[in-house]
Amino acid sequence: MAGRKIRIALRRANDAMERRIGRRRAPFQPLERDETDYQQRHFANLAAVAFLLALAIGITATVQMFDRQFQLERCLLMGRKDCVDVAAGAPHRMIAYRPREPR
Repeated sequence: MAGRKIRIALRRANDAMERRIGRRRAPFQPLERDETDYQQRHFANLAAVAFLLALAIGITATVQMFDRQFQLERCLLMGRKDCVDVAAGAPHRMIAYRPREPR
Protein backbone atom coordinates (compact mmCIF):
# COMPACT_ATOMS: atom_id res chain seq x y z
CA MET A 1 0.00 0.00 0.00
CA ALA A 2 2.75 2.44 0.96
CA GLY A 3 4.72 1.53 -2.17
CA ARG A 4 1.76 2.40 -4.39
CA LYS A 5 1.37 5.80 -2.73
CA ILE A 6 5.06 6.52 -3.24
CA ARG A 7 4.87 5.59 -6.93
CA ILE A 8 1.82 7.83 -7.42
CA ALA A 9 3.55 10.71 -5.64
CA LEU A 10 6.69 10.29 -7.76
CA ARG A 11 4.65 10.17 -10.97
CA ARG A 12 2.80 13.36 -10.00
CA ALA A 13 6.07 15.13 -9.16
CA ASN A 14 7.56 14.02 -12.47
CA ASP A 15 4.49 15.24 -14.40
CA ALA A 16 4.59 18.59 -12.59
CA MET A 17 8.27 19.00 -13.41
CA GLU A 18 7.64 18.17 -17.07
CA ARG A 19 4.82 20.75 -17.20
CA ARG A 20 7.13 23.40 -15.77
CA ILE A 21 9.87 22.58 -18.25
CA GLY A 22 7.37 22.37 -21.08
CA ARG A 23 8.21 19.00 -22.55
CA ARG A 24 6.85 15.51 -22.39
CA ARG A 25 8.55 12.21 -22.64
CA ALA A 26 8.87 10.93 -26.16
CA PRO A 27 6.81 7.86 -26.89
CA PHE A 28 8.66 4.58 -27.23
CA GLN A 29 10.52 4.33 -30.51
CA PRO A 30 12.07 1.12 -31.78
CA LEU A 31 15.84 0.98 -31.90
CA GLU A 32 17.33 2.13 -35.16
CA ARG A 33 19.57 -0.12 -37.18
CA ASP A 34 23.22 0.19 -36.23
CA GLU A 35 25.03 1.87 -39.11
CA THR A 36 28.54 1.38 -37.75
CA ASP A 37 31.06 0.48 -40.42
CA TYR A 38 32.63 -2.56 -38.80
CA GLN A 39 34.97 -3.20 -41.73
CA GLN A 40 36.55 0.23 -41.31
CA ARG A 41 36.73 -0.23 -37.54
CA HIS A 42 38.37 -3.63 -38.01
CA PHE A 43 40.97 -2.12 -40.35
CA ALA A 44 41.69 0.72 -37.91
CA ASN A 45 42.22 -1.77 -35.08
CA LEU A 46 44.60 -3.83 -37.20
CA ALA A 47 46.53 -0.70 -38.18
CA ALA A 48 46.83 0.28 -34.51
CA VAL A 49 48.10 -3.18 -33.56
CA ALA A 50 50.65 -3.10 -36.40
CA PHE A 51 51.84 0.35 -35.29
CA LEU A 52 52.20 -0.75 -31.66
CA LEU A 53 54.08 -3.88 -32.73
CA ALA A 54 56.49 -1.82 -34.85
CA LEU A 55 56.94 0.59 -31.95
CA ALA A 56 57.73 -2.28 -29.56
CA ILE A 57 60.28 -3.73 -31.99
CA GLY A 58 61.89 -0.31 -32.43
CA ILE A 59 62.12 0.26 -28.68
CA THR A 60 63.62 -3.21 -28.17
CA ALA A 61 66.24 -2.61 -30.87
CA THR A 62 67.14 0.77 -29.37
CA VAL A 63 67.53 -0.67 -25.87
CA GLN A 64 69.75 -3.47 -27.21
CA MET A 65 71.89 -0.93 -29.10
CA PHE A 66 72.38 1.12 -25.93
CA ASP A 67 73.24 -2.06 -24.01
CA ARG A 68 75.94 -2.98 -26.54
CA GLN A 69 77.32 0.56 -26.36
CA PHE A 70 77.47 0.43 -22.55
CA GLN A 71 79.19 -2.97 -22.68
CA LEU A 72 81.82 -1.56 -25.05
CA GLU A 73 82.38 1.49 -22.84
CA ARG A 74 82.68 -0.70 -19.75
CA CYS A 75 85.19 -2.93 -21.52
CA LEU A 76 87.29 0.02 -22.68
CA LEU A 77 87.24 1.64 -19.24
CA MET A 78 88.54 -1.60 -17.72
CA GLY A 79 91.54 -1.34 -20.02
CA ARG A 80 90.90 -4.48 -22.00
CA LYS A 81 92.24 -4.79 -25.53
CA ASP A 82 89.81 -7.37 -26.91
CA CYS A 83 86.68 -5.24 -26.78
CA VAL A 84 85.82 -6.01 -30.39
CA ASP A 85 84.25 -9.30 -29.30
CA VAL A 86 82.11 -7.46 -26.79
CA ALA A 87 81.08 -4.80 -29.32
CA ALA A 88 80.33 -7.36 -32.04
CA GLY A 89 77.92 -9.19 -29.78
CA ALA A 90 79.90 -12.30 -29.00
CA PRO A 91 77.94 -15.11 -27.37
CA HIS A 92 77.13 -14.53 -23.74
CA ARG A 93 80.04 -16.19 -22.08
CA MET A 94 82.91 -15.00 -20.01
CA ILE A 95 85.77 -13.92 -22.23
CA ALA A 96 88.93 -14.59 -20.31
CA TYR A 97 91.48 -11.86 -20.66
CA ARG A 98 94.92 -13.21 -21.33
CA PRO A 99 97.71 -10.73 -21.90
CA ARG A 100 99.72 -11.33 -25.02
CA GLU A 101 103.03 -13.01 -24.55
CA PRO A 102 106.01 -10.92 -25.53
CA ARG A 103 107.70 -12.03 -28.74
